[in-house]
Amino acid sequence: MPLFRSNRFLALLLLAMLTTVAVMAGYPERFEFSEQLIPGENYHIEVQSDQMIGGKSSVRWIDESEKQAMECQFSTQVAHPYCLLQVYFASEPNIGKDLSIFQDMLIDIDYQGPGQELRLYFRNFGATYSKLEDFDSLKYSMVDIPIAELNQPIVVKMDEIKVANWWVLERHLPRPDRYVDIDNVIAMGIELKSSVDGTVERLRINQLTLRGTYISREQLYLYIIIGWAFILVSGVMVVLIERFRDKTTAIQKLTHETFELKQSSQLDQLTEVLNRRGVLNFFSRYQQQDKYSKIYSLLLFDVDHFKQINDQYGHSDGDRVLQQLAKKLKAMIRNQDGFGRWGGEEFILLCPGTNLEQALKVAEKIRLMISEHNFELEPSKQVTVSIGISINSLSTPIEVAIERADKNLYSAKANGRNRVHY
Repeated sequence: MPLFRSNRFLALLLLAMLTTVAVMAGYPERFEFSEQLIPGENYHIEVQSDQMIGGKSSVRWIDESEKQAMECQFSTQVAHPYCLLQVYFASEPNIGKDLSIFQDMLIDIDYQGPGQELRLYFRNFGATYSKLEDFDSLKYSMVDIPIAELNQPIVVKMDEIKVANWWVLERHLPRPDRYVDIDNVIAMGIELKSSVDGTVERLRINQLTLRGTYISREQLYLYIIIGWAFILVSGVMVVLIERFRDKTTAIQKLTHETFELKQSSQLDQLTEVLNRRGVLNFFSRYQQQDKYSKIYSLLLFDVDHFKQINDQYGHSDGDRVLQQLAKKLKAMIRNQDGFGRWGGEEFILLCPGTNLEQALKVAEKIRLMISEHNFELEPSKQVTVSIGISINSLSTPIEVAIERADKNLYSAKANGRNRVHY
């Protein structure tokens, strides 16, 4: 038997294979989304220096119209001089941009100057720690990037971002508020720092792009494995179900054939009524199952002068007489009665729960029906039967009941035939 016989399952298997190939070939393009911040015109971008806190450092756009490159000249007037490029996301003071949906940021920067590192930072508004009128209350999260890494585009993952310790300490935040929040970012930027007076640094941002995935490569592989496991388990189940169904069908067929064989072994081939074995089995079942009938009647009848019918009309017409007789009798008896061919032209009828008066009525009805029936013999000939009856208790063996009926049948024949004796 083939492993997968179901055409539907084979079609599903092929579809799953094609889908897997298509998904793998299309990753990551089909599962990624991104948003380019720089260059771009979706958000407000500006440069600032420490002059906002009383410092003397200066910063300017190298190209005001482009807003991608800045130049900073540091002054050590304040303890921590800085220059920065900042992108504003806020549509309202407390409503920013959810950056938690992104997995990383692609950064392509050209840098000139003596600096060792720059800082990527995020300012997030949180209801439990931020105030509308205080920009410094926005949570300050950051990651420092060595300048040596900027000789080529780099990727900064969002899970590299940490909350600045100095900001936590200044705010005396409870432990639940000390973790990174980037789900409502008001602004983000790149900050340059120097401790050398008069230092000039130039920064050009070629690209700043947020990137995310609807589903990670690891998750995709896991889902593919789960999907294939489900398909294969389903396939095994299909095989088991098909084999179980085949075996069940085979058992049912064998049972049916056995039943038919058993039935055919208990039927007379000529008349299609019970044969001798069938009658005996019927009586055995009747004795075991009938809990209410105290008596039963047994009718044994024989076609009168049947040898003459065979001699005069031939055995084929004789067989036809037996077939018609059996058909007529089968049609008139009760469902609970047992009727069969006992041998030759002799038939037997077992009637559970029938007393003598009832048995006589049945026997007489049979006798009249047979004598009045046209068996279509040419030339026309009346066919009659002689019937012997015995009335028996439930415990009476069938052999004894038949012997009694046979004696009465013999008496009916000896007294002129076409009659009923008991």
